[in-house]
Amino acid sequence: MHRENQSTYNYIEAFRWIYSRLQPHRKKQFWILFALMAFAALIETAALGSVAFFASAVTDPKAVLSSRYVVFAKHMIDCDFLNNAKGLIILSSVVVVALITVKNSARAIVNYWITRFGAGIEAYFGEILLKGFLDMPYQWHIKSNSADLVNAVQWRNYLGRNFFTPCLTIFNNILMVVIMLTALFIVQPAVSVIVLIVLGSSAYFIYTVIKRQLDRIATVARDYTLKINKEVTMAVHGIKDVKISRSENTFVSKFVEKAVPLSKIFGIQVFYSSSPVLILETIGFAMLCLSICLMLLWGKTSTAYATGTMTLLAVTAWKALPAVNQILGSITTARNSLPYIANEVQYFTLIEAENQVEQQVEQLSSKQAEQQSVNKIGQQAKNRNKNQVMQDETIKNIKTVATNQKFEFSESIQFNKVYFAYQTNGIEVIHNVNFKIEKGNTIGIIGISGAGKSTLVDLLIGLLKPSKGEILIDGRRLTRELLPKWLDITGYVPQSPYIYDGTLAENVAFGIENNKIDKNCVRECCTMASMDDFIHDLPDNIDSFVGERGVKLSGGQQQRLAIARALYKNPEIMIFDEATSSLDTKSEKAIKRTIYSFKGKQTLFIIAHRLTTVEDCDKIIWLEKGRIRMMGSPGEILSAYQAA
Repeated sequence: MHRENQSTYNYIEAFRWIYSRLQPHRKKQFWILFALMAFAALIETAALGSVAFFASAVTDPKAVLSSRYVVFAKHMIDCDFLNNAKGLIILSSVVVVALITVKNSARAIVNYWITRFGAGIEAYFGEILLKGFLDMPYQWHIKSNSADLVNAVQWRNYLGRNFFTPCLTIFNNILMVVIMLTALFIVQPAVSVIVLIVLGSSAYFIYTVIKRQLDRIATVARDYTLKINKEVTMAVHGIKDVKISRSENTFVSKFVEKAVPLSKIFGIQVFYSSSPVLILETIGFAMLCLSICLMLLWGKTSTAYATGTMTLLAVTAWKALPAVNQILGSITTARNSLPYIANEVQYFTLIEAENQVEQQVEQLSSKQAEQQSVNKIGQQAKNRNKNQVMQDETIKNIKTVATNQKFEFSESIQFNKVYFAYQTNGIEVIHNVNFKIEKGNTIGIIGISGAGKSTLVDLLIGLLKPSKGEILIDGRRLTRELLPKWLDITGYVPQSPYIYDGTLAENVAFGIENNKIDKNCVRECCTMASMDDFIHDLPDNIDSFVGERGVKLSGGQQQRLAIARALYKNPEIMIFDEATSSLDTKSEKAIKRTIYSFKGKQTLFIIAHRLTTVEDCDKIIWLEKGRIRMMGSPGEILSAYQAA
């Protein structure tokens, strides 16, 4: 089994996987942030040491003034200010305030950049996921669950704020604890070793006990979340069918069956997450009190030294215990994210594999284009009786042909022995389809439901790739490289158009930023799609909101909006997939007049159940069980179709 397909990851594997895919500047930011965390930990330790020193100075200033450290400082800075208790206390208080101010400032900056860095990571990976999903082949989307894809993009936070940010928090607190314990070890080695052993072993024991439970309940929580999202998505998207079938209670019951156990799991997760904090706090302060008692009972120390050490232990515990708690809490948060990360990795693996295929195809196409360019340039040079062609001119021409070539549809569309089978079942639904359509022709496609009309249209558009055979545009094979240019000149009107909760103009100019929408073009397209009769009744004309899935429009109005959307591209090829099926007789006649107004100017493909829609076509293709049964003039085909 490949690592990418495993059910879960451990911390190191997940961290390495995320880090390896960061941009170079993100990796640089990571190490700068790491250095900043180390600096903040050093300042934190210095601030705590200054607090301990200040407590000793206040308790027994004479003993502090006579210590070798203060005597050494006097000789170094030659300051009379340190010759009396008041000066010592004032100076130490200034140092404490200054160090705590710097420490808190550094800590605030570190916390800000930790959070921002984690959020930046999830934004970056979210972009990769969304772009990767949109770039995946259409057939992959057919067999994928849309709710799972939405969840995958939403779960990007498990890569950033819920995993990488806790990891940075762990690094930050580990640095602080290590540096603090190192300073404590220098002052009180024996006490430090005892504290470290007891707290370290306690933390390890607690973590070992709860980690298996965390893994189990995190995986169960992920599975319940997926199931809940699917049920909710199904109920909301199919609300009309839900109400007609009176199955509201069924969907609510399915939701409750999964939501109630999930709520219990969340409670268990919080319990396991909070338990280490409470246990370590109890053990830590018990060890602090025990250490002070041992030092006072058996140690021969001055009051000032004992007070300073006690203060250092207290402030170290005051900072170290919350830091250890944050480490364990962050470990819990990160561990809960591991099942979700494993799910994300599977999608990234698919996306990266698809990108590799695209790169290989692009490299092959580029080499072929360059070779054709070189051959063409060499032939031109030979015809002109030139003995030498400059290398830089050759490269310039290669780039021009390979990258700047503009596609223009001028001749024909040809299906050459095309077969197609869906990957889900491998059953062929298109069999040995052959036809050639000249530019400017109007073609009707008819057949009963399941005959393969929609699949044929998806092949024509380029959404599906033939299992065998080829589709030729002006003699050029419709490849991955040619597809974007082909789509730029192709308009498609589906049977059930997607309409989102925006204005009518935004839906017509689908996929275009609001500030770049040509309102005049939108109005022209609406007029061509026979929409004027109801646009003038809308409160804000083309700037009126149409509601989610176009609920504020009738079925016929939605269909006409889809036609206007296709016309907005000013396409050379127009494909109408049951475009008039939702229209009343009057609207159908108006749309039909609009469609046939492009006859001879554009190449039209009209898929229809109503035979009156295709009776004025130049040719009609009759599909039956994925094969072309007949192809010819409307009079010939329609009479045979009606007689069958």
